[in-house]
Amino acid sequence: MRAIGRILRTGARPLLVDEPTEGLAPVVVQRIRRTVERIKAQGFTILRVEQNFRFAATVANRLT
Repeated sequence: MRAIGRILRTGARPLLVDEPTEGLAPVVVQRIRRTVERIKAQGFTILRVEQNFRFAATVANRLT
């Protein structure tokens, strides 16, 4: 969460995120999901590497 916040403060529009939910408690994963949804709604492009398919499927526009 802190890393995402730091990136957002720089003004960068594309975000590259690697395994943002790895090893986190489910309640924290839900908070990250809500944050990602808000960021997407603001027009950010997010490229995410994620092994947690359930998480990725809920926030992704496209899965590859």
